Amino acid sequence: MGRGKKAILGILTFAQVPLIAVLALTDLEVPGVFIFTLVLVQFGLWFFYLWDIRQNSRVPQDKERIWWWTIFTFGPLVEPIYFWRFIRGDELAW
Repeated sequence: MGRGKKAILGILTFAQVPLIAVLALTDLEVPGVFIFTLVLVQFGLWFFYLWDIRQNSRVPQDKERIWWWTIFTFGPLVEPIYFWRFIRGDELAW
Protein backbone atom coordinates (compact mmCIF):
# COMPACT_ATOMS: atom_id res chain seq x y z
CA MET A 1 0.00 0.00 0.00
CA GLY A 2 1.39 3.38 -0.99
CA ARG A 3 2.10 6.23 1.33
CA GLY A 4 -0.85 8.31 0.07
CA LYS A 5 -3.32 5.46 0.55
CA LYS A 6 -1.98 4.85 4.06
CA ALA A 7 -2.43 8.53 4.87
CA ILE A 8 -6.05 8.51 3.66
CA LEU A 9 -6.73 5.28 5.54
CA GLY A 10 -5.20 6.77 8.70
CA ILE A 11 -7.25 9.96 8.45
CA LEU A 12 -10.48 8.01 7.96
CA THR A 13 -9.59 5.62 10.78
CA PHE A 14 -8.69 8.27 13.33
CA ALA A 15 -11.51 10.66 12.36
CA GLN A 16 -14.38 8.22 12.85
CA VAL A 17 -14.24 8.09 16.67
CA PRO A 18 -14.47 11.88 17.23
CA LEU A 19 -17.20 12.17 14.61
CA ILE A 20 -19.26 9.49 16.33
CA ALA A 21 -18.74 11.20 19.69
CA VAL A 22 -19.82 14.58 18.34
CA LEU A 23 -22.93 13.11 16.75
CA ALA A 24 -23.84 11.17 19.87
CA LEU A 25 -23.20 13.91 22.42
CA THR A 26 -24.62 16.98 20.68
CA ASP A 27 -28.00 18.03 19.42
CA LEU A 28 -26.69 19.11 16.04
CA GLU A 29 -29.05 18.65 13.15
CA VAL A 30 -26.92 16.70 10.72
CA PRO A 31 -28.05 15.92 7.18
CA GLY A 32 -28.94 12.29 6.61
CA VAL A 33 -26.42 12.10 3.77
CA PHE A 34 -23.60 12.83 6.23
CA ILE A 35 -24.74 10.11 8.62
CA PHE A 36 -25.21 7.65 5.73
CA THR A 37 -21.71 8.43 4.43
CA LEU A 38 -20.21 8.00 7.90
CA VAL A 39 -21.91 4.61 8.28
CA LEU A 40 -20.66 3.51 4.85
CA VAL A 41 -17.10 4.58 5.72
CA GLN A 42 -17.29 2.74 9.04
CA PHE A 43 -18.49 -0.48 7.46
CA GLY A 44 -15.90 -0.15 4.71
CA LEU A 45 -13.12 0.29 7.26
CA TRP A 46 -14.49 -2.57 9.35
CA PHE A 47 -14.47 -4.96 6.39
CA PHE A 48 -11.05 -3.73 5.25
CA TYR A 49 -9.46 -4.31 8.66
CA LEU A 50 -11.03 -7.76 9.02
CA TRP A 51 -9.65 -8.65 5.58
CA ASP A 52 -6.24 -7.06 6.26
CA ILE A 53 -5.65 -9.10 9.42
CA ARG A 54 -5.44 -12.26 7.32
CA GLN A 55 -3.33 -10.64 4.57
CA ASN A 56 -0.89 -8.55 6.59
CA SER A 57 2.42 -10.29 7.24
CA ARG A 58 3.20 -7.88 10.11
CA VAL A 59 0.42 -9.40 12.25
CA PRO A 60 1.83 -12.34 14.24
CA GLN A 61 0.10 -15.52 13.17
CA ASP A 62 -0.71 -16.50 16.75
CA LYS A 63 -2.46 -13.11 17.27
CA GLU A 64 -4.54 -13.04 14.08
CA ARG A 65 -7.61 -14.58 15.69
CA ILE A 66 -7.47 -12.22 18.69
CA TRP A 67 -7.16 -9.17 16.45
CA TRP A 68 -9.96 -10.41 14.16
CA TRP A 69 -12.41 -10.88 17.03
CA THR A 70 -11.37 -7.63 18.68
CA ILE A 71 -11.99 -5.61 15.53
CA PHE A 72 -15.14 -7.57 14.77
CA THR A 73 -16.50 -6.76 18.23
CA PHE A 74 -15.20 -3.25 18.98
CA GLY A 75 -14.56 -1.92 15.44
CA PRO A 76 -13.86 1.83 15.49
CA LEU A 77 -12.42 1.75 19.00
CA VAL A 78 -9.51 -0.58 18.15
CA GLU A 79 -9.01 0.13 14.44
CA PRO A 80 -6.70 3.10 15.20
CA ILE A 81 -4.51 0.84 17.35
CA TYR A 82 -4.34 -1.80 14.61
CA PHE A 83 -3.55 0.86 12.01
CA TRP A 84 -0.75 2.32 14.12
CA ARG A 85 0.83 -1.05 14.91
CA PHE A 86 0.47 -2.99 11.66
CA ILE A 87 -0.30 -0.69 8.73
CA ARG A 88 1.38 2.66 9.36
CA GLY A 89 4.88 1.30 9.06
CA ASP A 90 8.07 3.22 9.64
CA GLU A 91 8.00 5.00 6.28
CA LEU A 92 4.89 7.04 7.10
CA ALA A 93 5.97 9.96 9.25
CA TRP A 94 3.13 12.12 10.51
